[in-house]
Amino acid sequence: MAADDIAAAVAVIQSGQHLLLLRRAHNPLDPWSGHIALPGGRLESGESLLETARRETFEETGIILDDAHCIGSLPVSSAGHRPILVQPFIFQIKHLPVPKPDPAEVAWAEWISLTELSDLSRHRRHSFMPGREHPCVPVRDALLWGFTYGVLAQWLKWS
Repeated sequence: MAADDIAAAVAVIQSGQHLLLLRRAHNPLDPWSGHIALPGGRLESGESLLETARRETFEETGIILDDAHCIGSLPVSSAGHRPILVQPFIFQIKHLPVPKPDPAEVAWAEWISLTELSDLSRHRRHSFMPGREHPCVPVRDALLWGFTYGVLAQWLKWS
C-alpha cells in the first residue's frame, strides 16, 4: 500500500485517563451518520495526514492540537464498505479542553473515561446488520463499534 492510497486520518486524543470521542451528527449522506467516532476526516490537497488529523479535530471540536502533542500512530486501517484507508494518530495533551462541537458535523464531543472504555465486562456483541454481530461498548447514548472500536481495541489492546 502506498502512502498515496491513504485518504483520511483520525486523532486518538488522550488526556490523563480520558479519551475524546464524538457522536457524528445525523446526515443522510454520511454512511457513519450518528456513529461514535474519533475526530478525523478526509485528506485535503496539499496537506499531510498529520495535518488532516489536526485540522479535522479543530473543525469538529474546536480543539487545537500541535505536532508536539502527537506521540505516534497506529497501523493504517480501512473503514466502510467501499474501504477508505485511514491513518490513526495518537495525541497526548495535559489538560481537558472543553470541546465546542460543530453542530453540522457533530452531535456531541466529550471526554470519556478510559477506565469505563477498558472495562471488558461492559463490552458485548450486537447485530447492527442482519446476520452479523460486531463487538461494541456503550458510550453515553450509543454503542461504539466498527472502525472506531477496532482502532481503540488496537490502541488499548482489548481482547
